Amino acid sequence: METTSVTEQWMVARQLIVQKEFKQAYEILNILSAKYKHPELWVDLIKVAIKEKKFDDAADWIARLQSFYPNDVRGFGLKANLCYCLGYYNEALQLYRELILISPNDIGYLVSMAYTHCMLRQFDEAIYFFKQSEIFLKEYPAVWLRNYATALLFSKDIQSAIKYFEKIDCTQYPDSQHDPEFWFHFGLAYDQAGQNTKALSCYQLAIKIDRNHIQSLYNMSVIYGRQKKRQEALSCLNQILTFQPDHILAKTLYDIYSAQELPKLPLIFIQTLFDQYSFNYEAHLKKELDYQAPAIARSVLVRHAPNLTAGVLYDLGAGTGAMGLVMQDLASKLIAVDCSEGMLQQARQRGLYHEYIVDDVMHWAASALWNADFITMIELSNYLGADLNELLDLAINALNPGGWLVLTAEELRVIDCEKPFQMTEHARYAYQESFFKNFFNNHINVSKYAIERHPLRMHDGQEEIGLYCVVQKKIK
Repeated sequence: METTSVTEQWMVARQLIVQKEFKQAYEILNILSAKYKHPELWVDLIKVAIKEKKFDDAADWIARLQSFYPNDVRGFGLKANLCYCLGYYNEALQLYRELILISPNDIGYLVSMAYTHCMLRQFDEAIYFFKQSEIFLKEYPAVWLRNYATALLFSKDIQSAIKYFEKIDCTQYPDSQHDPEFWFHFGLAYDQAGQNTKALSCYQLAIKIDRNHIQSLYNMSVIYGRQKKRQEALSCLNQILTFQPDHILAKTLYDIYSAQELPKLPLIFIQTLFDQYSFNYEAHLKKELDYQAPAIARSVLVRHAPNLTAGVLYDLGAGTGAMGLVMQDLASKLIAVDCSEGMLQQARQRGLYHEYIVDDVMHWAASALWNADFITMIELSNYLGADLNELLDLAINALNPGGWLVLTAEELRVIDCEKPFQMTEHARYAYQESFFKNFFNNHINVSKYAIERHPLRMHDGQEEIGLYCVVQKKIK
């Protein structure tokens, strides 16, 4: 009779678990487990304790389960789950690895490995286990889809990320409908693919859930800026600044979209901008912008400087290393300098450079002892404004006699003698051709120079033309 009573109470607890009434289930199971030594009962109790975030209790029962039933593999699985919940991800990974060796086709362990790698931002590893687990899935759970799509997004496989995000049926995954991070990542995938309308729709859903979701508001302001919808952009930025007045990206963009005069962009703005942009920078340049500047800059140099021999090359504002890639045969030594750690992390994957320097280019150039045969500054002028004069002087003086400087700049075609450079609506500086002519003509160390006009990138379906300058230092 007592056994029947225990079984009935246990079944009641299990029904409560199905109904997600975990608190009531825990109370029943806790009483039963204290009286009866049954591994199945203890496993149920531990699962519910973890659900209820009673982690100390869960740890005690796991220890008890492993003490009485040391060969029950579920104890190790539950311990791994507890480590995951407590944020001990490396410990959880080690346990899941051991469990997979025992049960290589256990979809639960494979999925848990994938999720844990996601928490450690090891997205390539996560994708491997998502693919392994997908083999055994007859239908895609929404949580699995969301995590897989997010891992693909941060591994730069944007089209695959969109594919899996779009498989999610939010009616069967109500948690997503109330999670701004889900809609933000979904929007970010569309954003990176250049699908602005769909991206805006997702960002708006994130903001509907959390009206102060900073990342969604900021990305919306950038899209509106691209679309020349300044009032909409300013509205998003103003909402950010009302909630977080020291947000440097929003503050700087607000000044730009408000047509404020900025002699130069704040360093923290540039660093943050490119750290955030770095993970998909290369794909965006190639697919969306048809970026050609490095290859064209090299061809301009070779045209005006035949019979070049290899030498030491400093790539200022190196970014992800696109210029180093086209100049490697002319460099006996390649040095990358950039203020963005994120961008240089991408450059390191190319394995081209001999040295990587993370620093404000202006600060580094003014304090470094550097002798160069070549200096490249591709797209760097976009972010310098009034500082470009000083950097050009430092760079030319740092060249060895006969050395070459190569740079690009967006052209400012509005002739204004008092404003040789100006901030554009795209948060970049553009320069009049006369800015460079006046500087090079008056610099004591310039032997010769040439300025050509060529495409820089595509913007809103149109070619954006820039100035390509090559400068040789005097041979003493």
